[in-house]
Amino acid sequence: MPVGIYQHKPNQGFQKGYIPSEEHRKKLSQAHKGKKLSLEHIDKIRLKNIGRVAWNKGVEEGQGNAWKGDSVGYGGLHEWIRKHLGKANKCKNGCVSRKYEWANISQEYKRALTDFMSLCTSCHRKYDYQFERGLIYG
Repeated sequence: MPVGIYQHKPNQGFQKGYIPSEEHRKKLSQAHKGKKLSLEHIDKIRLKNIGRVAWNKGVEEGQGNAWKGDSVGYGGLHEWIRKHLGKANKCKNGCVSRKYEWANISQEYKRALTDFMSLCTSCHRKYDYQFERGLIYG
């Protein structure tokens, strides 16, 4: 599309990013005060919404609409673990380190708090390596 041949049309209503002045906002507020929807209009809205499924239908209380249950991914599961167990702060093997991680015991990544243990980074790598080589069966 050619650039620069179309004339700019000012005052085309609200533009993206437009912030009305305080005076303009007061005028808009005054213009809409006291206006009520007619009963006919309310009925149209009600009829339009009949049969519509609520956005949160089937979501248990306390869970957002992005809740995936057991089909959660790797990052989401670790985030859930940190939320419920807190930050890993010690190694199960007794090592002293500056960094600790939550390691998955069964390697199945189930949403179970008992399926995770706190390990230092070194022990976590060694533990996962044993699973990769088939030395531990989960």
